[in-house]
Order: sequence, then structure tokens, then C-alpha cells
Amino acid sequence: MSHEELAEKVAHAIKAAEENSRSKRTDKGQSFLGRKKVCEQNRHHRPSGRAKRFQLSPKIACRDAALRIERLRARKTWLHEYEAARDEWITGQRGILFPIGTYKMRVVHYVRCGDRST
Repeated sequence: MSHEELAEKVAHAIKAAEENSRSKRTDKGQSFLGRKKVCEQNRHHRPSGRAKRFQLSPKIACRDAALRIERLRARKTWLHEYEAARDEWITGQRGILFPIGTYKMRVVHYVRCGDRST
């Protein structure tokens, strides 16, 4: 296969993929700008609104309601334990035990943390 034939084959495959993508978006009622329209846009303009990012919290991503409630309660308990330990740390007490999962305080300030067996 010559270079010209290969280039033509690749160009045809790209065009087919673009048309396929355009038709899928059209079927969903979404628009497709294309290369020319994208290049015509001002690069300093920003969207006027914010896109909805997540349906579930990335911290507690669970579709099972009972399990999600349990995890949210556990997170709330952990936050209370962490805040209590941090408050003691701020007052100068250094021998306190932070809850398991404390990363930054352990790495930066070498605090003691609970282990998984407790």
C-alpha cells in the first residue's frame, strides 16, 4: 500500500468516525460544533454556568441506601474523632491518638494514628 493510499484510508476512517459521533450526538439531541466552529471561538471565553458533576458524593459512592447511611454515619463519627484529636493537638498535647485514615497529620507532623486492628 502506498503512502497516498494509506493517507486516503486513514482520512476516510476519520471522516466515518466523525460522522458516527455526530449522528450519535444528534440522536441524543446534542449539538456538534466541528473543527471550524471550535477554531472560531474566542479562547478567553468561559462557560456561563456550572456543569452538574456528580449524582453521588465521591466520598460515599454507594447506591444501596442502607449501606450509604451506615457509611455516612461512620464518616461523621470519624470526623468528630478527628476534630477532637486535632483540637487537643492545637492545645499542645502531642501524645494523642488520631483516628485511622488520618494522612496529612501523620505524614507532615508524625502524629500517632489508630491501626486497623482496633
